[in-house]
Amino acid sequence: MINLVVTGKRALVVIGAVAMWAASPPPAQAGGGVVWHRGDVLAASGAGGPYGGGTIQHFDSNGNLIGTLDTTTGSQMTGICFDAAGNLYATEAYDYQISKFDSSGTLQQAAWGGPFTSYPQDCLQARDGSIWTMENFPGKLQQWTTSGTLLASFDLPRGGAQWFDLNPDQCVFDFTAGSSIGRFNVCTNSYLSDLADNLPGGNCNAVRIRTNTSVLVACDTYANLVDAAGTVLKSYARADLPMGSSNLYTLSLDPDGTSFWTGDFYYSGDIFRIDIATGNLITYFLPGLVPPTVLGGLAVFGDVRVAADSVPPACTLTAVLPGPPKQVKITVQDLESGLQSIDVTNFVNATVDVPSFTPGTKGPVIVTGTKIDQSRSAQVGL
Repeated sequence: MINLVVTGKRALVVIGAVAMWAASPPPAQAGGGVVWHRGDVLAASGAGGPYGGGTIQHFDSNGNLIGTLDTTTGSQMTGICFDAAGNLYATEAYDYQISKFDSSGTLQQAAWGGPFTSYPQDCLQARDGSIWTMENFPGKLQQWTTSGTLLASFDLPRGGAQWFDLNPDQCVFDFTAGSSIGRFNVCTNSYLSDLADNLPGGNCNAVRIRTNTSVLVACDTYANLVDAAGTVLKSYARADLPMGSSNLYTLSLDPDGTSFWTGDFYYSGDIFRIDIATGNLITYFLPGLVPPTVLGGLAVFGDVRVAADSVPPACTLTAVLPGPPKQVKITVQDLESGLQSIDVTNFVNATVDVPSFTPGTKGPVIVTGTKIDQSRSAQVGL
């Protein structure tokens, strides 16, 4: 939120000027038209086959169940991710497919993209809008359009590559394999030295890169915070959390940038939110998946993904025209992933003109607020 105030007698005051950006997508809707909000938690069932599966439960940040999405596949699920428009992609590893829901929570494709030659384990959106997927055994990185057309494919002969994340440079992927965080550069089609090896906790799973270049990774018995040189800065023991007999599997960064979410795979399926600096438990709940002991994927709406964007848009008061009628000009621009939408949230004694623009534009968009009654104050909120 950027607050802009024009001072002076009978001024037009601009309040709450906000532009939507990739790391803070607009509210979407989950199954049955229930709106999901920034900070809500999506939990995908890790069960499949005769044990049920193919469902994603939607919770608020306190663990209250709001709704359920159904891929109709009944498959065991792992990584789930959003694109900038709020569409949700859900991997179904053992059915070799990915399902896609639109921003209203409506199933668009039970089988999006593909064909996949191995287990699609994880997904993310890059800054150019494309969707990347990771397959394991053997590892494979693939790039797709949001409609599911294949753009590029890279083989990772290193077996066991599973979860992954993309650095802000849009070239280097960090991925987990065994107890290591490996690295692969798609711009040069080459392996780099591992970021870290022999991490505490055994087999490592979901991994997320933070905006300060440190990395959080969920290993079986520890979540680990690793710096850009591969040094373990802090470990968060599963044994210190409630129901401490299970293995950590999933991980997502909270929109606040200071906490992360993680959860168990087998045995309990618990979900935890942990303060990064202190290791203190903030939130804990059991999702009640079918069956209730298996959690395969976890994502937070509005989570921090440096792969897609790392800098908020500029929103600047650039001109005040005395008139009459008095006007203000507000320039909005996002040089990274581009603007998705500009919504008028408030207007008092003013009209607001938001010019049409192509979603994703990186050029400046100038919004005009015009005072109606020149003798009264006015407000505009974006």
